[in-house]
Amino acid sequence: MPARATQPAGSPAGQARVQVTGPGAPADADTLEVCISGMLDSVEKHLDPRLSEDAWTTAFAWFRPAAVRQEGQALLFDLEPAVTWHLRPHTPYVLRLRDGAGLRREERLTWIAIRLPSQAPHGYEPPVGPAKRPAPAPAAGPAPVQEAAPAVDVTAALEREAAAAAALAATQRRRDEEALRQDAERKRRAQEEAASAELAAKKRDGAGRSRSLVLGGAVAALLIAAGAAGWVYRDALFGTGSPPAVVAPTVPTTLEGARQFLAGNPGADESFGLADRFLKAKQLDGAFLLLRNAAGKGNAAAALELGAMYDPETYTPETSPLPAPNAAQAADWYKQAADAGIAEAQYRYGKLLMSGKTAEPNGPELGVAWLRKAADQGLAKAKEALPK
Repeated sequence: MPARATQPAGSPAGQARVQVTGPGAPADADTLEVCISGMLDSVEKHLDPRLSEDAWTTAFAWFRPAAVRQEGQALLFDLEPAVTWHLRPHTPYVLRLRDGAGLRREERLTWIAIRLPSQAPHGYEPPVGPAKRPAPAPAAGPAPVQEAAPAVDVTAALEREAAAAAALAATQRRRDEEALRQDAERKRRAQEEAASAELAAKKRDGAGRSRSLVLGGAVAALLIAAGAAGWVYRDALFGTGSPPAVVAPTVPTTLEGARQFLAGNPGADESFGLADRFLKAKQLDGAFLLLRNAAGKGNAAAALELGAMYDPETYTPETSPLPAPNAAQAADWYKQAADAGIAEAQYRYGKLLMSGKTAEPNGPELGVAWLRKAADQGLAKAKEALPK
C-alpha cells in the first residue's frame, strides 16, 4: 500500500504517522507540503487545518506536516491533532504531495481509528524548520532562466492571519452566547421572585394593601431596570443590530483594519466587497486576507483575484503582496473560479495550463479544453488563443 497511516505506541493523543512508499515520492523533506481531499455531500473538498471551524473548503489547501524524513524508498511524516481531528475512520481520502521543485504525487489514503484528544484542537501552526533548501551555486556559463520559487513563508503567514481572525470570531460568538444564557437566567429568576412576592401581597388583608402596592411598584421597577440593562448592554449581547453592509465605510484600509473586520466573521460577499476598496487603496496585504476569506467561503470572483496575484503572467509587486509568483497556487484558485463558470477564469486557467508552468502532465490538452469553454461563452480573446 503506497500510503498508510498508523499511530505508534506512546504517540500523543491525536498524532498519527503517515508513510508513503514506492518510487516517485517527493525527496525534499524541507519543502514538503500535503493536501488532504475528500468527498463531502458529493462535493470534493480540501482540509485546511488552520481554520478552527468549517475546515473543509472548496479551494486546495496545502500545509506542512511535522517530522518529515526519508527512509530508503519511504517518505514519513506526522500529522498533528489539528489535522487528524477532522478525519473520519475507515474513510478514503486523496493525499496529494508536493515539494519546492514542483513535484506532485496523489495517493489513496484510507484513514484509521486513532486515539484523539478529549477536546477539539484550535488552530494549526506549521512545524518549525527550513522553508526551503538553498539553491546550489550555478555552473560557469550563462545562467538558466528559472521560475521564481513559491512564496511559501509569506503566503502561509497571510493565510494564518485569516485563520486566526476566524478563530477569534468563533471565540467571541461563544462568549456572546454564554452572556445571553446567563442574562436570560437572571431575568427568569427575577420574574419568579417578583411573582411570589406579588402573590403573597395579595393574600394580606386590607391593612396590608398599601404594602402590596409598594411591592408591586418594586416589581415593576425591577422589570423596568432589567429592560433598561438589556437596552444598555444590547450591543455587547446581540451585536450592533442589522448586518454590516457589503462594503463597510468605517473600516480603515490598513492591515489591522482588515484583521478587525475579519474578526467579526463576515460573509463571503462582504469580504469581497471590502477587498475592492483595499485594492484601490493599494493596501495589498489586507486585500489578500479579505480575498482569501471570501474565496474560502465560495466566492468565485475572489478566487479569480487571488489567482491573478499568484499568476506569473499577471504578477507585479504593485498588484500582489507576495514576494514571487506561484503558478501552482494560481492554477488552484483559477480552477475554483473556472468551475463556477467565470469565462475570464476559464481563459486564464487555460492559458496557464498551456504554458507548461504547472505540474499538470496533460496541461496543454486541458488548457485547450478550458479555452474552448471560455470561447463558447463569447470571450473574444479566448477564441483568438485557441490553436488554429
